[in-house]
Amino acid sequence: MYAKEDIEEFIVACDNMINSKFILVDKRIGEVLKSVATTKPVYNAIAENMINFNFNGAWTAATSKNGEIYVPEDKLIGFVFCMLKAINDGKININELLVKHFPSGDEKRSSYAIFCETTILPFKQQLIEKLCSEQKLAKPEKKSEQKTENLDLQISERLLFLAKDAKTYAAGLRRIKACPITKQEYLDLLNLLILAIDSGDHKYIKVLTQTLIALSGKDKELKQRLGGIIELIKE
Repeated sequence: MYAKEDIEEFIVACDNMINSKFILVDKRIGEVLKSVATTKPVYNAIAENMINFNFNGAWTAATSKNGEIYVPEDKLIGFVFCMLKAINDGKININELLVKHFPSGDEKRSSYAIFCETTILPFKQQLIEKLCSEQKLAKPEKKSEQKTENLDLQISERLLFLAKDAKTYAAGLRRIKACPITKQEYLDLLNLLILAIDSGDHKYIKVLTQTLIALSGKDKELKQRLGGIIELIKE
């Protein structure tokens, strides 16, 4: 169990998106995804919900009829997360999505507001319910050695998430602009980075990440995602 303070960054990011205006949607989605990457309990809960989940199939079923959308209740957490990533990666056009599936028949409620009420709000609420107790539980004291081990594990999991996120983004590109190697060779390097993190062979993480950034050409988004790994290593 966790208290709300443990996932405050995620809650704030969701609330900011819900209370924001559509013009800031790209920024708000980026903030929510970043909060997932940097909040271990939220990331783990999403990963658990995505087990045996086929987003492509769920998305096709959810958007089969114009004017409505069906969000699977039992996989809502994974569904909304994948949807936000797809919007962030340019695979789903948010403007078309709102027009087709979140029409507003009320001048006081915009399509964007309906979208947030239907997806972001229950996404946040389900994660809070899943992770938090009604009252904050006292955390037992741990030996310094145990704290170090837990910290190392947490950092490794966050590094792995960021590396896989960069791979998903790169794989979705038609090509990497001004990259001196082929896309497949670039993905192979990303796989090596993921393997180094997953196996605990951390001595290669920094050099592989720096190499990938140097090979990212003119793709600023890719460099930014990989830069998160460098920042986490510095911490």
